[in-house]
Amino acid sequence: MLVISVAGDYESRALFERNVISEFADGQGQTTAYFTVVGRQPQLNRTVLETTILSRKFDAVLLTRLKGQEQAELIANRPVGQLFDLFGYDYAELNTPASIEQAPAITFVTELYSTADQKKVWSIESLSFDQATATDLINEQAATVAAQLRKDDLLAR
Repeated sequence: MLVISVAGDYESRALFERNVISEFADGQGQTTAYFTVVGRQPQLNRTVLETTILSRKFDAVLLTRLKGQEQAELIANRPVGQLFDLFGYDYAELNTPASIEQAPAITFVTELYSTADQKKVWSIESLSFDQATATDLINEQAATVAAQLRKDDLLAR
């Protein structure tokens, strides 16, 4: 599984991806952080994503972003919100760091895509309240995502 986070600056994205992977370190399949494959300033677009998937033979992609990060005005007639489609469009806003500064509540959207048919197979929204630091927020979200994937029996054995 390829793990991609698009919220925050490079350090926040890398921390989130590493934390999700560490949550799966109990033999629940092979996971790889996007930044370790593509580099420090990973630009996310369909060509890079498809090349990465083919070269490493990933079965799934786990994408986490901030709710409301999509910006319909960037590309005319592109679907947003629940219709977000990782394989259907290039989303310019996914390459612009979204602030995860302290806020009373922050909602993340995490989606699991099958690479075989390029379809979304699972999605959750997770809400975080009053975390003291961005690191605390990232740690909480990584644990939440991993726990829900386990609960829904979506991790390879």
